[in-house]
Amino acid sequence: MREFAKVTPQTWRDRRFKGLSSSDARLAYLYCVASEHQNSSGVCRLPALYACADLAWTNERYMAALAEVVAAGLIVHDPHTDELYCVGWYGINPAMNPSHGQFIERRISEIESDFIREAVETEFLQSQEEREARRQRKPANVHPLNAASDRLLETGYLKRGQS
Repeated sequence: MREFAKVTPQTWRDRRFKGLSSSDARLAYLYCVASEHQNSSGVCRLPALYACADLAWTNERYMAALAEVVAAGLIVHDPHTDELYCVGWYGINPAMNPSHGQFIERRISEIESDFIREAVETEFLQSQEEREARRQRKPANVHPLNAASDRLLETGYLKRGQS
């Protein structure tokens, strides 16, 4: 079981999240993102009664809240497989290294729902491409801390002590 989950502060400014009309829908979304059922692919198999037990809600209350979150485009849900995907997952929880990426790819291949798997694969591949593009833009031979340290050594404050 994961020990923590990332929830970005940007959630509170997201127009889709802010557009949710009920506090039940907002809590349902946060529950889906941060519950113990969630895994590194951003997908979890979450039968409604599991969520109802965790939230201490009736099935009707949970299903109404989930429907609102799905309609807002924050969650993709397949009621046939009880799987759901938190849209934008890889913007907050990207693969941290190639090994982690391979682990996520294995998790993605285990998704039962075809349309959820396709959505997740698309978003995951896009996040990997963006990560690679950022990596290629950084000069390989310049370490950001070294550059900052060199600039710091040239400040008047530090030069005062030199004779």
